[in-house]
Amino acid sequence: MGWGLSRSVRIEDEPLGKSEIYDKFEDESRPVREMFVTTEEMDKASLLRKDRDYCAHLFMDIMKCRREWFPEYYKCRPVVEKYQHCTVNDIKHRMLEYERTKRLMAREKQRLAIEAN
Repeated sequence: MGWGLSRSVRIEDEPLGKSEIYDKFEDESRPVREMFVTTEEMDKASLLRKDRDYCAHLFMDIMKCRREWFPEYYKCRPVVEKYQHCTVNDIKHRMLEYERTKRLMAREKQRLAIEAN
């Protein structure tokens, strides 16, 4: 509720789809998030493009559990909960990175405006 109202009206202040901006403000002191599965493992598991994210290893565990316990999917509930927890944390992490980049962009823009004067 109201999340759409918090966005900036000017699109140039948004770092959307600009990978060079994320590279510019990358901080090497921050830990790098590594994937737990390789592309080959995801290909072998026939994961769709939308499922190939940071939590792909848990999604593969869900599919394995469902194959093993069909039709008793309720036995896979702990694995599903782990996947949901990972997904929520991944979304939070991406939002924090987005806001950090946006903040750094605004700070640099302000610094350049001060230097220009």
